Amino acid sequence: MKKLNSYLKILASVGLVATSTISVVSCTAKAKTDGNVKTWKGAKAAENSGSQLTYTSEFSTGYKTKADITRQSNSGTPFGKYWMPNGQSESDFGYTDNDDLINSFLDYDPNTDKDAKYNRASIKLQERKLTEGSNSVQDKTGNVQHNAMGVVNKNTSGTPAQGSFQFDNYNFTNWQYVDQYTAWAGAINEGIIVLPTADIIDAAHKNGTEIMGIIYFDGYFGLTEQTLARFFEKYGAGNYKIVDRLIEVAEYFGFDGWLWNNEANATSVIVNEAEVTEVMKQYVKKVKEKNSNLKITMYTDHGGLADNNSKTNLAKGYLDGGANNYISDFNPSIAADTDAYIKANDLEKYRWKNHNMININKAKSEVESGDINFDRLIKVENGDDLDFATGLATFALADTYKDFTSAVGGVGINKALNVAQKFRELDRKMFSGTTGDPSKLGQSGAGSGIGSVINERTVLTNPEFVTNFSTGQGIKYFQEGKMIENSIWNHRGVMDIMPTYQWIIENGGGNNFDADFTYSKAFSKGNALRFASSNYSTENGEYEGGTLKENGTTKVKLFSGDIPITDQVMQINLSAVAGAKDLLGSSNNSLDVKFNLEFTDNTSKVVEAVNNGFIKGSENWYDLSANLSEFTGKNLKSIGLIFEGTQDQSGVFIDLGQMSLAKSAKTENIEFVDDINFEYVISDSEFANIRMYWNEASTKGDRYEIYQIVDGKEVFLGTTRTNAYFLQDVDLSKSKKFAIKNISNYNSENFKTTIRELK
Repeated sequence: MKKLNSYLKILASVGLVATSTISVVSCTAKAKTDGNVKTWKGAKAAENSGSQLTYTSEFSTGYKTKADITRQSNSGTPFGKYWMPNGQSESDFGYTDNDDLINSFLDYDPNTDKDAKYNRASIKLQERKLTEGSNSVQDKTGNVQHNAMGVVNKNTSGTPAQGSFQFDNYNFTNWQYVDQYTAWAGAINEGIIVLPTADIIDAAHKNGTEIMGIIYFDGYFGLTEQTLARFFEKYGAGNYKIVDRLIEVAEYFGFDGWLWNNEANATSVIVNEAEVTEVMKQYVKKVKEKNSNLKITMYTDHGGLADNNSKTNLAKGYLDGGANNYISDFNPSIAADTDAYIKANDLEKYRWKNHNMININKAKSEVESGDINFDRLIKVENGDDLDFATGLATFALADTYKDFTSAVGGVGINKALNVAQKFRELDRKMFSGTTGDPSKLGQSGAGSGIGSVINERTVLTNPEFVTNFSTGQGIKYFQEGKMIENSIWNHRGVMDIMPTYQWIIENGGGNNFDADFTYSKAFSKGNALRFASSNYSTENGEYEGGTLKENGTTKVKLFSGDIPITDQVMQINLSAVAGAKDLLGSSNNSLDVKFNLEFTDNTSKVVEAVNNGFIKGSENWYDLSANLSEFTGKNLKSIGLIFEGTQDQSGVFIDLGQMSLAKSAKTENIEFVDDINFEYVISDSEFANIRMYWNEASTKGDRYEIYQIVDGKEVFLGTTRTNAYFLQDVDLSKSKKFAIKNISNYNSENFKTTIRELK
């Protein structure tokens, strides 16, 4: 889209009331419902419009850097949330009559922030359980928790709240090994109180991982007493104002609490450490009074739990004050010292609240080899054995994407695919060791990964589940196995439940398959789980095909769970091809597929997957299923697949596009979105950027899809799980009709569409 206006023009136009603002016009039009489509009669005016977004007393998006003010004014893009405690000067927005501070964190109200709705998560934290584990050396008690910190968004400021049209992003998939993930961010020239964006909150929550905002006190890079002047502001009664705001913001946006990175006094005394502890204690007290599940994790650069004695023992003070977790600094933190300190000071109650930290960025060679030694960090000797002594923390976990893939080659989309593949390869080694198979950890030559200390967790505890294995990105977009849009997109908020085991594969009889995600083909959204060879072509951005042998067998263990079985049906959507050959079709049928099921009573059963036939209109996708009613009364603890060859085939791609467990007569009743609201239209007469929102459907499916209706046909524009979205570069000369489609969890053909025309 063309640049709509220069920054100078924007500032010149700023006033208390903007002439470009259009009030919402009352609409008496009625909607007509025809089956699963509801069409509103009459066009609806935008609430605001203009050649740029203009800030007014009625339209504020809260704290912004000058750079983000420019970006948002030109484009209308809703950005992620961050603050300086004191706020910012009015002159940042072009006001010249005075230079008062505005947009302080203490004064923040999400109900007056027009960006808030775009940043609000839609998925509550899913309950999860400890699994039986993949190997014998990982912790089996669940005491050893993993607190991760990583740069999940590339920048503190300038991060779009509703995904992007860039494939390349940190689309993390190993949530099963992380108990709490802090979205690391913060900079003195941007903001030091920073929220995770809604997309990464929803991705984490879908997979049962807590995700934290950050309070970033970094005394190494410009923090001053003046910077924090309002942070420690009190009410008359002596309570800190910021405590209420921290709780309210976390609850409104839907994340799980805060990590307080307290390095304020790194080079000189900036804060009173006792005051920091008191703010934290008041936060803990108020959270308990509200019966809230919010948490707080503390970190200071003064050292680990065991060696805080050179200064006041902040670590013990934080834990005494009720902190849920403490992160011990890297370098000084070793398990032997931590264990000795806990025993000497009778602090057993804090053993598992402490987390000794490793800096992943400094362990690049170990990550690349798949052999990170955690023993010295969190284990102690007990005779000839090693016992776990404390929790684990990883700093810079996202650097396997952010920093370790810089040398990856390729051009255009192939480079983006190659970066993503290299990132997943490195993560696989970091979590599953040298072989990339977590079940082999503890064996000679298997290396050591996070999966050698952290037992996998699972969210599969309810009678029903569904996953399309979506990583929340794509180079195309698919429905029911058919491509409906050939363009790049990224929205981590539509990520699905990820496999528990990445990857446990046993080949026999000449079969040769490994596993990873593919973006060339999908059943739904942007990717499938592909079984092919382990040979990756950077030139093509794809793996080479695998080998299928007559009587060859490939066993894949995918999920752990604790699922009560009654009359459910296990269903998958699968494609298997070798060149032009359809290996599941009648003419070239070369593959038998079976479910490999294990139960909590230590019984197991291999069940034939019945081929129910080709899915009409799809790209070689088939529906396969098995009725599990014979296992009524049992609890399912492991789900796997078995691929058996009936003919020799080479260059084979087996793609798994969906897996579900649902009642045999499953019908998901979903409802219409009532209406569509056009919050702001930024237009240069032909192309427009549109901020839009809607009330949540009373019964919501998996996601919403947004369309432009052109000549009576749907043109896909984007997808989200939230009830607000941002459209870019829409050609209004083609059509001003837009649709929100509420899509079922189990079947994209089960939907409700609401259509409204923009006036």
